[in-house]
Amino acid sequence: LLDPSRVSLTPRLKECLNCLLEVVAMGACIKKAVPPSRVAVLGATGQQGGAVLQALVAQGVSVVAITRNPSSEKAKALAGLSKVEVRQADLDDQKSLEAAFSGCDGAFVVANFWEGMDPNKEMKQYENCANALKAVGGMKHIVMSSLEDTATNPKMADAK
Repeated sequence: LLDPSRVSLTPRLKECLNCLLEVVAMGACIKKAVPPSRVAVLGATGQQGGAVLQALVAQGVSVVAITRNPSSEKAKALAGLSKVEVRQADLDDQKSLEAAFSGCDGAFVVANFWEGMDPNKEMKQYENCANALKAVGGMKHIVMSSLEDTATNPKMADAK
């Protein structure tokens, strides 16, 4: 595992990483190589989460697709897939994340940097996810995904 004391990170990122390491230590993923049976996927209607969801479903894994808007067309299409349950959660609301993660033993976590383009908000969303995962417990596998560098606000060369 990554030792936060041996890498150069912002204090906030170190705090988030320490929390994640705590979550991993609580789980059985270090001791057992047992695949999860039900994986929560944040951003399931987006590119990263959508690709993860499709790959998991193709392997026969049950997925809880977590989205801000379960009544969107993309979320409705996911709800029609075998082995997929759609749940609503807000990355800024830890309690909604806890409810969404409930009953899962794996999680794919991605925040929504592009909504507001604020790295501090993104780190708070990851912190909310880590705290929710810790509160729910029982996670065998957790994958956190982010942009290449969330420590500083990226300089945008264009309006994209």
